[in-house]
Amino acid sequence: MKQKTELTKREKFVEWLTAFMSRNRRWLLLGAITAAVAIVVVVVVVEVRDRRLEESLRLVERAADRYDEWIAAEGDDRESIEAEIMGTLDEVIADYSRLYSAQRALFIRGRMHLEEERWEEAAADFRALSERFPDSHLALIALSNEAVAWEQGGNLERAFETYIDLAEEREARNPLRARALFSAGRLQEQLGDDDAARDHYDTLVSEYSDSEWTKLARNRILVLETGVGRN
Repeated sequence: MKQKTELTKREKFVEWLTAFMSRNRRWLLLGAITAAVAIVVVVVVVEVRDRRLEESLRLVERAADRYDEWIAAEGDDRESIEAEIMGTLDEVIADYSRLYSAQRALFIRGRMHLEEERWEEAAADFRALSERFPDSHLALIALSNEAVAWEQGGNLERAFETYIDLAEEREARNPLRARALFSAGRLQEQLGDDDAARDHYDTLVSEYSDSEWTKLARNRILVLETGVGRN
């Protein structure tokens, strides 16, 4: 009797489901079509993105390979290779601005500007990388390179500001923070603000007791306190 009752329940459910599908077959069909279209769209988007990524990586890797040749080249050959590399990097940065290849392109272009002592152009590329890809493994290095570019170009104020930006970025997990604090203190000395320099050195000493940069900071603190060995 129990088995017969269970069978009857199944039969009733099948009848209900059949009737439901019959009454709503139009909407069910539309839903199925919509789901199918959505799947196709997703597949197409993924394929297009993959193709774009592949193409952009191919371009930036070609530029990276030519970069080594450019470093070793001289005269007209160097200028010709530079023009080719810059054209490729400009294309990647413009057409693939949010992909991984764009950050690689910005980094390579920044390094080329550094090599040619185009300090402001280098700083602009490294800043763009750090702002556009803040979580990238290259972001911290880019900020450090930006600071170097400003300093090499004689703009100590901008170099100091950039070192502060670097020191404040990802504080607890920033392998360049100690160096940035020392560099900020060093530049403050050059700018004539010994008290501010001492503050940066003290922060470095308190946070990184075993760092090689801390040893240098302690030496600078001693110089500031005694005046001995000051340039």
